[in-house]
Amino acid sequence: MNKEKRLPAVTEDRLKKILTFEPIEKLGQNFLIDPSMVNKVANSTIQGADVVEIGTGPGNITRGIAQRAYNVIGLEIFPDFVEAQNILLKNSPNVKVIIQNALKFDFARWADFDRDARHQVIGNIPFNISEPLLTTLAGVSDKIENITLLVGDNLATTMTMTNPYDDRYTRLSFIASIFDVCRTIHVPRTCFWPVPRTDSDVISLTPKEFPEDGKMFGFQLRKKIVFDQAANLTLAKVLNGFSSGSETGKILDKDLSHRFDRRQTRSELKRAVRDLNGMPVGRREMDPDSMKTMKSLVSRIGLSPEILSKPFSRLNNQEVRQLAMAIDNL
Repeated sequence: MNKEKRLPAVTEDRLKKILTFEPIEKLGQNFLIDPSMVNKVANSTIQGADVVEIGTGPGNITRGIAQRAYNVIGLEIFPDFVEAQNILLKNSPNVKVIIQNALKFDFARWADFDRDARHQVIGNIPFNISEPLLTTLAGVSDKIENITLLVGDNLATTMTMTNPYDDRYTRLSFIASIFDVCRTIHVPRTCFWPVPRTDSDVISLTPKEFPEDGKMFGFQLRKKIVFDQAANLTLAKVLNGFSSGSETGKILDKDLSHRFDRRQTRSELKRAVRDLNGMPVGRREMDPDSMKTMKSLVSRIGLSPEILSKPFSRLNNQEVRQLAMAIDNL
């Protein structure tokens, strides 16, 4: 069995010497300096993988990732770390650091560059990018083997929450549900410099192929809702598109976009649910079984027109919980 590779610690004193600025805690600039924890995080790297690291910072964890990975692309939004990176990563020729917002990185192009490689994303991420980042990664989850994130403990709780009856269940919990998610390492706040206000956890996300409860229909519907976020479709359109098998799910006379008057949209939804049995989908001819499935999904899911008229990204947490509960009960 291979032993974990261990690196000498990048101490607080050394970081203070090589950084050219004072860390800004409100921007999430807390650096993992405990040698045991640094090595545990680094050794979660898949051996020989192509890795994108989000939030490279000075490169204290990146060094360990580079020892196990084949190639590492480091994404760092703050250019002030460049001098420290040049010092800490000078012996890591397989690392390329890009000064870029991770939300603007083309993960699909990266994963397609070498389709035979094992792809992994590793990052120390703040709360404010967690939802858009996980949404982006969900869109390329068929090309990524694993996502390993160091996050605050409250965010870890949200990402691992599976019970929609719990008030802590949020839109991020719904998005994370298309992955197998688990906490792998607990990291006390004292392992960082500067010391943050809360402890952290390492979360491992693996793209899920089969739901644990065996409800494949509900699992696939969750995936479609998450994947369709970029199109900003209302839930009604997503549901109709999913049930009918059409790409656009056109069933109402007008676009159910939030740009239209909310009252008119609700009225159209009520009419659509009432008359759905006799309405065609676009120009397609529906067989009886397909029509039955299409009819049942919007009406059977039991959500209010208010919720159905919104895109998933516009739902508040209470509405997200109602959606998750409705899918569970299908």
